[in-house]
Amino acid sequence: MTARHSFTAYSDVEVLSINGTNSAELTINVMNLGNKLDRYGITRVEDGTSPWSSNIARPTVTISPLQIGSIRVDIVYLEPLNGSYSISYSIAPESGGSPKVVTFLVLVERVFNFTVTGEMQISSVDPGGVIQVSYRIRNLANCRDVFTPYFSVPQDWAVYPPPADISLGPGEERFLKVNFTTPGDGLAGIYSIKAFFSSLGLNSSLPVESSASIMPIYSIAWALEDDAESVSVGPGQMDSIVITLTNHGNTYDRFEIHIYGHSNLTKWLSFSDNKVRLAPGEIYNITLSISIPSNATYLEYPVVLLLGYGQGESSNLTFNLELVDPELEDRLAREEARNISIAVIIGVLILIIMVSLFIFVWRKGTGVDMEDAGMEWDDDEDDWDDDD
Repeated sequence: MTARHSFTAYSDVEVLSINGTNSAELTINVMNLGNKLDRYGITRVEDGTSPWSSNIARPTVTISPLQIGSIRVDIVYLEPLNGSYSISYSIAPESGGSPKVVTFLVLVERVFNFTVTGEMQISSVDPGGVIQVSYRIRNLANCRDVFTPYFSVPQDWAVYPPPADISLGPGEERFLKVNFTTPGDGLAGIYSIKAFFSSLGLNSSLPVESSASIMPIYSIAWALEDDAESVSVGPGQMDSIVITLTNHGNTYDRFEIHIYGHSNLTKWLSFSDNKVRLAPGEIYNITLSISIPSNATYLEYPVVLLLGYGQGESSNLTFNLELVDPELEDRLAREEARNISIAVIIGVLILIIMVSLFIFVWRKGTGVDMEDAGMEWDDDEDDWDDDD
């Protein structure tokens, strides 16, 4: 019998649809149409630019005449893009002859996936400063996708640039640097910045949360009542003066006041509160009480009030505490009043003399009789004749 070699190759599935995330198994059927036992195998793979790797699980098969055998091929995912791909396998017998080509059409569905990470560039600023965050968006999908950022920030914070859509192809990435401007009167503390990046394909979003801080600013304004530069008190007397504190910082702060000067001052002066904690913008009044013993010496005492606040900062106020003798003040006041009275009397007399002199000069210069001028004279006088 003359040997005859002939075969055919085919597949039950010619179109394969996958989602691009798994490997796929292909089966090629071979039918021996000859009259001799023969061995068949894959001699060539043609996949063009297909992002696949073919793993031939059963590379050859021995088939008896008029029998069917199969060759199994596993195609492995190598990040294929959305689309259709053609893969051809050439099957040939060991006995020789022309190979048969089996072609598969692989349809890769769209698969959406992405990642977002955030890195703080500037995380701590003074009020009014700019915090910077760099976001990295990577499109892990096998097709183009559009991502939309949205930012949730504390009240009165500004975001630049404004959110805008980001279109990325498969495997592409984008770095987005965003500036967050804090308000000039922002309070010290740690704040949360939340970024959300939504995927048009996934119809969902990924959150990225960052923490930023506004640094504390310590500032204080304080003054004596009526901006007093001195306080006068007599021995045996008591008085008080109000000190007004205003916290101009952007954080809670503790304030402590101390007295420096003559050793007696700490005995004579006392505060209603010398340690207080104030909120930002809070105003607080402290009463400084003054109690002078009766045997105190009449002197002028410089007083220095030192205020400690913040992280070791300090400020001071100064005024003079004048101890005066009440009796001496009364005597000086009476003498001043008497001197004023004497001065007034002298002034009136000078005025009378000057008026009289003016009248006399005027009469002599004009020759006008006083009565003719409408002036009265004493009845005992005859007239104002110049001859007399």
